[in-house]
Amino acid sequence: MRLNSSNWTLLLHGMTKLFFGISAMKTIDKKAVLAVLLLVSALFAVARTSQSYSEQLPLRQQSKYFDFRFKQHLEKIKAVARFADAFIDIVNRDFFEAEFDYPIRVLVTEDSAAHRTLVSEQFGVTDPTMGIFLYKYNLFATYEDSGLGTFAHEIMHPLVERNLKDRPVWAIEGIPTFFESFTATGEAMNWLSTGDFKIPGASNNSERIWRGSICQKF
Repeated sequence: MRLNSSNWTLLLHGMTKLFFGISAMKTIDKKAVLAVLLLVSALFAVARTSQSYSEQLPLRQQSKYFDFRFKQHLEKIKAVARFADAFIDIVNRDFFEAEFDYPIRVLVTEDSAAHRTLVSEQFGVTDPTMGIFLYKYNLFATYEDSGLGTFAHEIMHPLVERNLKDRPVWAIEGIPTFFESFTATGEAMNWLSTGDFKIPGASNNSERIWRGSICQKF
């Protein structure tokens, strides 16, 4: 039986009754029972942490590279999943080999407020951005209307970290920012022309050189 919130409540109630019945036992029996109670309490704490985001986001959509958890709008998440898979395929085909520990879990809340609450309570990040990749958990957290650019940008961070070890300093944010220019139409994905993607403060010529160097070097 899966231990959901109701199951755990009943279990803790039973443990409490057992605890108050310990006083009539012998000392050696008391120690044994108390040890069991402490073990179950520890397991309870771990289980509640691991279950909480899946309880909040009960729906699931798996794809080639990702494992989405969400609460609503299945068709919208399916479209994002198609974009996400196509994005990784394009990176592999045209830029660099994007090796990683797939599938990447993706938590998609209904809005930014729910996103901030979930990331803060579950992972201890007090001021999360529109999307955040949590390396410790191999997990990307975002919300429905954060935009495909946010998805592409944040997913590029772990891929750059893993696969481009000799990257220059500017590439840490520069390459993810470059990939924000990706767009999705149905199941096909095209990357924008130089004229459609602008680097703040860069001239058209230097921007073309910068973009070209990415393609050639990596």
